[in-house]
Amino acid sequence: MRRRVYRAIGIATWSLILPGCFGLMDKATPEPQTASDATGRSVACDDAGELPSQLRPMVVDMDAMDRVDLEVSMRDGLVVVRHDCNGMEILRDCRVESDYGFIGVQRKEEVVRLNSTDEIGANLPLSAGTLGAKLGADFNQESTLDIAMVMVGKKRSTKAAVGRTELVEGRPGACDGATHYVRGATIGAFAMSTGVKAEARAAAEIFGIPNTGNIGVSGGSKRTKDVSKKDGEVDSCNASTPDSPNPPSQCGALLHLELALITEDGSKTDGAGDPIDEICPPGYVFADGKCTDDKAGPHLCKPKDYDDCEKQCNAGNAPSCGRVAYYTLEGEHFERNAPKAVKLFEKACGDGYTVACASLGSLYVMGEVVEKDPDKGAALLEKACNDGDARFCSFLAQMSYVGNGVPKDMDRAAKYGYRGCFGGSAGGCFVLGQTYLKGVGGNEKDPAKARSLYLKGCRGKDGLACYAYAVALQEGTGGPKDETKALSMFADLCKQGMEPACKEVK
Repeated sequence: MRRRVYRAIGIATWSLILPGCFGLMDKATPEPQTASDATGRSVACDDAGELPSQLRPMVVDMDAMDRVDLEVSMRDGLVVVRHDCNGMEILRDCRVESDYGFIGVQRKEEVVRLNSTDEIGANLPLSAGTLGAKLGADFNQESTLDIAMVMVGKKRSTKAAVGRTELVEGRPGACDGATHYVRGATIGAFAMSTGVKAEARAAAEIFGIPNTGNIGVSGGSKRTKDVSKKDGEVDSCNASTPDSPNPPSQCGALLHLELALITEDGSKTDGAGDPIDEICPPGYVFADGKCTDDKAGPHLCKPKDYDDCEKQCNAGNAPSCGRVAYYTLEGEHFERNAPKAVKLFEKACGDGYTVACASLGSLYVMGEVVEKDPDKGAALLEKACNDGDARFCSFLAQMSYVGNGVPKDMDRAAKYGYRGCFGGSAGGCFVLGQTYLKGVGGNEKDPAKARSLYLKGCRGKDGLACYAYAVALQEGTGGPKDETKALSMFADLCKQGMEPACKEVK
């Protein structure tokens, strides 16, 4: 009976899940150095003093001991920070009860060049003041700060929202001023050093690798005020694959943090579904892997800025094309034109925008506005999953588990359920839990493991995972019974419109 209910709920959710696939998405000191110390103005807030709901700062500038503290803190729960109009501070003794999983990605290499103290303040809020002082007044005129990164995966939590009551203090007052929690982090290796604006530099040179990848790179430049830092080994990173359950031993350096706003009631903030909706401070745009106030070149348009999205798409910005494709498909601002939307999705996907690949894949799987082609659709969704977007790993798992759009395949459901769940997408936890409950998909039957996975998904506010966890509590599956808590959970799910849960409380 329970399994029939699970199947019924799973099938009923596709109408809700599919549109989402088209969507675009301490070392504390008494007086910490801040971004405004370097730039002469605040970079984190808008004119009204409001903080963005989410940010994606680089943390390659952290001191070695601070980096160690942050890495250790991420093993003990979700890390909490204070990010105000002047910069960011990690609150060591404040945390949220949950954990981070890991999802591997196709290995990616990137060089980010910061050309001004303003850009340093917008991208490196932890130590912008210190760096600005060290680089000196002539930095804006002739120097750059060059950051080479090799990315192999992400650490991420399933918790898509955190309320203030969920903060846990290690000492009184430890959470005072908390604004954001660390939803996730990009993992790999990096090297950072001072450069000269007149010289292009490849990642290999910045990493200090001789005679490798230096085509078009000028050598022997004079850098009088050198700032350098390095963490992780490039050779070790080469061993990583998208299916790796953990990063290679010497390729686990933190590169970016994904910050999400802490709300009073634990509700999701606008844009929480798409990691690129709002990742730069007000007045900045995202281009060339960084937040910059130079808007002359192609850059990511703001959501709903239809004219600029079209302009940036025509200029070659792939995510902006993805947004125009979505608006065109939905007939939002632009005239509804499905064939044009498909071409735009294809263009954005071909230029590397993961969400566009997944949106196109979903169309092919469901046979909407294109001829149905489940294999092609699944391949595009798999590409998005391999690029580290766990939402689409979970989507593949869910489709494979119920046989919706693609053949039912428990091995595939387990594989992508794992990658989705531990990559931070709560929907994958339910599917993975089901494979352990039933002993399918290459997983041995393990009710306790299934129960823990349902709990992990429920912490991420996935309705199916919460329902399955409530059933486990009610029946004592994989652990002790707790019928009182189970009934309370069923009542909450009923209020959210889940009919099977309503039947449990009648």
